[in-house]
Amino acid sequence: MGSRSFSEGRRTGVIIAMAMSLLLASSVVSFAADEERFGGTMRAAIVYEPSVLDLQFTTDALTTVVAGHWMEMPLAFDSNYQIQPALVREWTISDDGMTYEFTVAEGVEFHNGQPMTAEDVAASIERWNRVSVRGRTAPIERVTVLDDQRFEVQLSTTFAPLLPLLAHPNAAAAVYPREIIERYPDVAIEEHIGTGPFRFVEFLPDRHIRVERYENYTSLGEGLELWAGSKTPYFDEVLFLPVSEVSAREVGLRAGDYDVAMRLSTDAYRTLVDDPGTRPVLVDPSGFIMHNYNKSSLSTELRRAIHTAMDMEEQLIAAYGDEEFWALNHNVLPGNPAWATEIGRDQYNMGDPEEARRLAEEAGYDGRPIRWITRPGNADHFAATQIAAAQVRAAGFNVEIISLESAAFFEFRGDPEVWDINTTGHDFSSDPILANYLTDSWDGWWVSDRREELVTRLHATVDPQERMQVWDEVVELYYEEMPTSIIGQFIFVEGVRADVQDHQDAGYFMIVWDAWFDR
Repeated sequence: MGSRSFSEGRRTGVIIAMAMSLLLASSVVSFAADEERFGGTMRAAIVYEPSVLDLQFTTDALTTVVAGHWMEMPLAFDSNYQIQPALVREWTISDDGMTYEFTVAEGVEFHNGQPMTAEDVAASIERWNRVSVRGRTAPIERVTVLDDQRFEVQLSTTFAPLLPLLAHPNAAAAVYPREIIERYPDVAIEEHIGTGPFRFVEFLPDRHIRVERYENYTSLGEGLELWAGSKTPYFDEVLFLPVSEVSAREVGLRAGDYDVAMRLSTDAYRTLVDDPGTRPVLVDPSGFIMHNYNKSSLSTELRRAIHTAMDMEEQLIAAYGDEEFWALNHNVLPGNPAWATEIGRDQYNMGDPEEARRLAEEAGYDGRPIRWITRPGNADHFAATQIAAAQVRAAGFNVEIISLESAAFFEFRGDPEVWDINTTGHDFSSDPILANYLTDSWDGWWVSDRREELVTRLHATVDPQERMQVWDEVVELYYEEMPTSIIGQFIFVEGVRADVQDHQDAGYFMIVWDAWFDR
C-alpha cells in the first residue's frame, strides 16, 4: 500500500482502519466477486447536470464523468498515473523534441459505424489545440496526416508535458469523427459520437443522460485499470441521474433507487458501513478545494489581503467534517509529492484578520461588495464558502454571496464582469501542465508576464531537476500574486449498492465500465 501524500501527515491510521481495501497509491477502489455478468441498468446519481457534453470544450468534472463513457483519448493514464497507449498505440519523438509521430490503433469503430483513422485523431487534436483550456497550452505548429494509421505533430518549441496532456480525461483531446469536427470547429459539439465502451443515447434535461453498451467496442487495454484498462461495458445501459441534494443521493442509494452515488457527506460513511445493502467507497487521492479569484476585478494586493484572513482548517472542517477526510496542504500541486516544496508554507492558513485589514487599507479597499459565487448543490464548496466569507468579513470586507445552480454558476464564471471569487475544486494532477489555475485562459484569467515566462520555461524544460528548479520559481510567484487560495485536500465519500462488483473510481471522476451486478 502506498503512502499518503497529505503534507501534514497527521492521520493515516483512521483511514486504514476504515478502509483497508482502498488502494491509496493508485486511487482505484474495486470489489470483486467470482464471475462477471453482463446485463442490467446502472443508475448513477451524479451531483448535477452538466451543461455541455463536449469533452474538449469544458473543465467541468461532471462532463468528464458522463461523456468519458463514450469518448476516448489518444493516450490514457493507468492506475499509477503512468501514460499508456490508447487510441494511439505507438509514438516516436525526434531528437530535438519538436516532432512527434503517432500510430493509431487499427480496428477501432466510431459509434456511427465508421472506422477510426489517423485523420480523425489529427483533426481532433487540432480542434482541441484551439478550444480546450488544456489544449491551448500546447505549442502545436501543425498536425500532418501521413497515411491512414500515422500522423505527425510538429511543435514550435520543446514541450515536455505533451503526452500527459493527450492522456488527461478533462478538457481532453477526445477523438471525434473528422466530419463532426468540421461541423463544430469552434463551438460545443452536439453530436455525441465517440469510440468508448458505451454510446450516447439521449439527454433529457432534469431527468437523465442515457448511454448503452456499444456492442462493437474495441477494448485496447489489457492487464491495466482505469482509463487505460479493458473498459468492459457489462451494463446494458447507464442512466446518469442529476440529484443535487447530497442527502437525497444518500437516501436514494440506501433505498435502492440508485446503484452508485457520487460525493456523499462524510457522515454517510459510517451509515453505509452499517447498512448491509450498501458499501462506502473512499476515493483518495480525490483532489483539492480552492477559492479562485477574478484577477481582472481584484488586485494582487486585495487578493493577498483576502487570503491572509483565511483559516483553512475551519473551512475544511465545515466542508468535510472529521479530519480523516481532509488535510491541510500549502503546496501548489496538492497531493503530488513529486512537486512538493516548502515554499509558501509560512503564507498558508494564516487566519489573521487584523493583518488582512491592514493590507486591505494599504490596497485602497473602499468597501465595495466582493461578489462570491457558489453552488449549494456542491455541499462541500458551499460550506467552505460560508466560513471563508465570514472570515473575510471579519477583516472588514463587504462580501456578497451569490448562490447559483450549476448551469448558471458556469455561465457566471465565464463572465469577468459579474463575480470576484468562486469556490471550486480541482482533480489530482500528475504534472503542472494539468493545473488549470496556472493558465491565463481558465476562468479567473491569471494574466502575468512573469507567469507566462516561467510556465513557458517549465514546459519547455525536459530535464526533471531543471524543471523542479523552475517550478520553485512558479510557486514563489503564485504566493506573490495569489491567483487562487488553495484550501486543502479532501477525500470523496461515494457509495454503491452491495451487489455492484468491481466498481472503480478514477480519483476525481467516477467510472462504471468494468463494474457489473452480482444479482
